[in-house]
Amino acid sequence: MASPNKAIREVLNELRSIGEISNAAVVSRSGMLIDGDAPDHIHMETFGAMMAIMLGAAETATSESQDTLQHIDIELSSTQLVLMGAGQRILLACFITEKSARDKVMPFIDEAAKRLKSMV
Repeated sequence: MASPNKAIREVLNELRSIGEISNAAVVSRSGMLIDGDAPDHIHMETFGAMMAIMLGAAETATSESQDTLQHIDIELSSTQLVLMGAGQRILLACFITEKSARDKVMPFIDEAAKRLKSMV
C-alpha cells in the first residue's frame, strides 16, 4: 500500500489529468496545505487557510438544516473553484478551467474526495 502522501499525490495527479481541472489541492481542516497547487500568483498558505474557513463557515451555517453540505461552488470570471470536505480532517479544492465543464468533472471530484476520505 502506498504511503498517505504518495496516495494523495496520485489522486491529485489523476484529477489534474482531466483536461478541465487545472489545479487541485488537499488542505487540512485547520487550513494547512497538505499537497497540491493553485493557479499562479496565489499564496498557498493564505489559500489553504481561507478554504478551511469557507468550508467550516458553510458547514456551520447549514448545520441545522435537514440536508448535508455537499460542496461549495465559487464562480470566478473565467473559471470555477469547487471546494468539498473529504472527511473530518481534510478538504479538496479544485479549479475547473471552464464553468461549462463543471457537471462533467463533478463525478471525478466526488470520487476523489471519497478516496481521500478513506486515506486520511
